[in-house]
Amino acid sequence: MEATDPLGKMLEFIYNEMDGSELFERYSERHGLKSAAILTVMDDERADLIASHLAPRIEGRVVVEIGGGIGILGCHLARFAKRVYCIEANPMWSWVFATALLTNKPKNLSYLFGAADEFVGRIRGNVALFCT
Repeated sequence: MEATDPLGKMLEFIYNEMDGSELFERYSERHGLKSAAILTVMDDERADLIASHLAPRIEGRVVVEIGGGIGILGCHLARFAKRVYCIEANPMWSWVFATALLTNKPKNLSYLFGAADEFVGRIRGNVALFCT
């Protein structure tokens, strides 16, 4: 099935053209990236369900989301959290992230590119989240 919406088309391109490409393999080797290009949260319905479930645990707190993908879950978490730091090591998601966040990014969400260990001691949070 071919995607028709802009977000879906970008995800389709990433999975079909970039994932496993020589360019991505060289990047992964250079940066020690060992994660696969797999999105677990890529729609508002799922992100809302997860964020609503976590709301009592994150309300008014600083959340560090590790493996933030395209930022959709981070946007939903930011409705409840004081601040959300969304960390993503895979640059392939940056195209889709920019498109998704141009219309949805709340002010209390920061998106950081790099491996989570690169930010140790630089950001602080009350709750760490890794959603798979």
